[in-house]
Amino acid sequence: MATGESFKSQFDARQKDENNQWGDNVTFLGIPTDQLNSIHSKPIYLRSIIEWNLLVETAKEINASHVLLMYFDYYQLGILIGKKAPFAVSAIYFRPNFSENDHGIYPQIKKWMLSKVLNSGQIQNLFCLVHALVPYMKGQKTQTQIIPICDPIKQFEISKSETAEFKNKYKIPEDKKICGISLDEIRENQNYMCCTHCHNNFNENDIRIWLRSRRTCPNCRGIWSDYNIYINSLSLVLNVNVPY
Repeated sequence: MATGESFKSQFDARQKDENNQWGDNVTFLGIPTDQLNSIHSKPIYLRSIIEWNLLVETAKEINASHVLLMYFDYYQLGILIGKKAPFAVSAIYFRPNFSENDHGIYPQIKKWMLSKVLNSGQIQNLFCLVHALVPYMKGQKTQTQIIPICDPIKQFEISKSETAEFKNKYKIPEDKKICGISLDEIRENQNYMCCTHCHNNFNENDIRIWLRSRRTCPNCRGIWSDYNIYINSLSLVLNVNVPY
């Protein structure tokens, strides 16, 4: 596992606290903190290329036959124009930030980039958490195997009666709204946005930041589709049907 050098010490401390023993089949390759800080100071597109090239060189040094790449969406530019990998590469596509029917400039660029990467011959397997996009990616005439995987975030079904009982027990007003990201109360006259799938509410500023890097709900992971801004306690809706 190639990661920041501080991760190993943090991992060891956690294993000791939890009285666990990590198998000796895993070796940590520490990337110096100064090197990581230097990379992270670069623009995001340049970082994609630098970090992909670092992955290729690191894997070559240890004669790796197969590499698992985390955060596939972050590395796409590097995969396209960076060094060629002389080994098999599998990757995880956590949260594709577009839907099949998105037609804006940004989603079109993302789709074009994805198509190019899938046909670059660099990626052997692509694991995707958003199952709705798997058929679309399989239709890109690629030899890359597109494989859906389960979401590691466990979700619990809560009935309306359980919700009502909880609110009644703790005397929570029916019209009280809580931001699903910050868990702060959305107060009167504050702007918020709402997921059309799970109907959770989010403070406008918090969800804006979230939607800049992905197009899924922070709670249910459904594709975000409602860009209207609502004002709490008022019958007003600001029509902003353009993704951030």
